[in-house]
Parts: sequence; structure tokens; C-alpha cells
Amino acid sequence: MLLVGGAQQGGPAAPAIFAPPEIYDPVRQRACSLADDTCPAADIDLLRIGHSLSGGDGKVLLFGGVDEGGNYLASVWLYSAAEGAFRQVSNFDPGQVEPRRDHAALSLGSGDNGRRQVLLAGGVTGSGQQARFPASALLFDFTAETFTRTSIGMTAGRADLCLLGLDTSRVLAIGGRAEAGPVKAVEIFQGQDFQPLDAGGEPAVLARARSGPQCALLDNGAVLVSGGADTFGASLATAEVIETSGSVYQPEVEDPGGELARRGALLLRDEGGRVILAGGSRSDGFGEEALDSVVALSLDDDGQKLLVDTLPPLPHRLQEAAVCELPGGGYLLSGGWNDDGPGGRASAEVWYYQP
Repeated sequence: MLLVGGAQQGGPAAPAIFAPPEIYDPVRQRACSLADDTCPAADIDLLRIGHSLSGGDGKVLLFGGVDEGGNYLASVWLYSAAEGAFRQVSNFDPGQVEPRRDHAALSLGSGDNGRRQVLLAGGVTGSGQQARFPASALLFDFTAETFTRTSIGMTAGRADLCLLGLDTSRVLAIGGRAEAGPVKAVEIFQGQDFQPLDAGGEPAVLARARSGPQCALLDNGAVLVSGGADTFGASLATAEVIETSGSVYQPEVEDPGGELARRGALLLRDEGGRVILAGGSRSDGFGEEALDSVVALSLDDDGQKLLVDTLPPLPHRLQEAAVCELPGGGYLLSGGWNDDGPGGRASAEVWYYQP
């Protein structure tokens, strides 16, 4: 398990002391030791937050983010499992690849040409009144080790969006936040540009604008969208379903404890296909608390009611942790903020979780 970036102090609102890369071996339960290799050297450019890590063909792409001074990082890095080291990607035009943070990244399956790629969409660049939300996406090819497309159009520029693969050739971009606040837009990428998802001749939109929603592909091909934050930063306790036809509806929710109201949760699946939300944070628009609660989500047979079942909680409150699905089943959870006290506390723990 490769871990890159993140902060060791300061909490989600004011992260500080950025962390160097580590490798965790789940068999030996040791950090910085994988097949007797030491951790990769930490170039200063690898210390960042707001970035993405995406894997394919035995390599991991590190893109975007900012350093401890809040400066946007234009350098792009590849980690090679075979080499056990990072190397900087340089065979692209930097003027065509705008640095950004809080974007979405999705590793795509091998297409017709058998090559693995990663799609990087949205994000924000600049801060305060100078913040901009690029309405563009990028496509990176792991075989060529370069960006093959740098100007994929999006109809709505936004950060903190969901990027969800329907299959190897279709990707949905859902929700997010733009300059005016959270957005309702739902777009689809099918190899060219993003286009509004068609819902019977009309663009599909969410019933509620959501920043940072949780999105999951259901067994029937529909997409479940839950939680996120509204215009005031308050967590939303509602859910929506995007059907394969493109239509969007809000199921009735059986959630007396308001457990859907969260963002930044770990998104997992159990053996029965239920969507598991673990941890995350909840806000009333004024203050925010980290969560240790775990819930399982599933639609009833008619698809009109969302069932919310409470599961045993996590050992600690936990938000913004990294999650890695293991080949033999179960998940590794690592890092994150594990305390809702002043500033939060960075976690150095690694947990094995079996839903």
C-alpha cells in the first residue's frame, strides 16, 4: 500500500507538517518495507495535500495538490513498483496541464487498445477571490507515461465532485462545488468531452446541489448519491438515485439517526453488495465533528426506499483516511484525522476492516 502526502498536524482546517511517502506491507504489518526494499526517497515536491493517486500497470500517478505554503504544484510523478522509486514525468507541455487541487481522479480499465489510463477532472486553482474552477479534464496514459489529452471539456467547472466509472468507457461526474456554491450537474464522459447526462431529452440534474457527495455504483447499474454539503456547509441527510435511463429520483429514507448526513466517509462494499459508509464528518454549517459510526445502505426490492442499517462503529472517530481494497477481501484503512477535538489529530494507525 503506497501512501503519499497528507499532513501530520493541524487538523483538516489548517494542515501542517506534511508527511513523506511510505509503503505499508499488510502481510508483515510493517511500514517502509516491501520485499525488503526501503521506502522511496522523499523529494520535497512529494510533500503535498489536495492531490490524487491513481494506479495502473504497476505504476501510480501523483498529480496536483499544494505544498505547505499553499503553492500549487505543477510537478507530476510516477511511482513504479518494479523500480521501487518515484520519477518525475516531464514529457508533456506544462502550459497545457494546469496545476489544481481537490479534483477527482479515476483509473480507467483497459480499453480497445489495451492501455490503462487515468481521468483527472475538475478541481480548483487559486484561493479566496482568485479561486477558479477549471472546466476541463485530463487523460494520462500509463504506457506512454504522458498526458494524451489535456483539454477535455466539461460543461460545469467544479471541485469536490464524484467521478464514477459505469464501465470501461463511460464515466459520470456528479455534484461538486463551484464559485457560486454546490452544483447539481451530472455529466457523462464517453471518450470525447463531458456532456450533460441525458434524461429523456433533458439534462439530468440532482434534486439537491451537493459538494463532496458519496457516490456508489449499485448492482443494477444505477448510482446511489448520498450526503455531501449544502450552500452553507451543512451536511445533507438525503440521498438520490441516478437510473440507467438518466432519470434522477429521491428514494424515501429510513434513517432516524440522520446517519446519511456526512461527507469524507470511507466508501466500502460488503459481500451482499450493500454500500458501507464508515466515519467521515458531519456539520451543521457552524461546526464540524468527526464520526465513528458505520452504516450499510441498500434499496428495497422496489427501489423506492433506502434502508440504512447501523453497523458496529470504528474504533475511533475518523475522517479523510485512505482506503485500499485487498485482493483477498477486506480493506486496509490508514491515516486520516481521528479526533474531533480542537484541530484534530493525525492518525498513524493502519486497520484491517472486513464489512
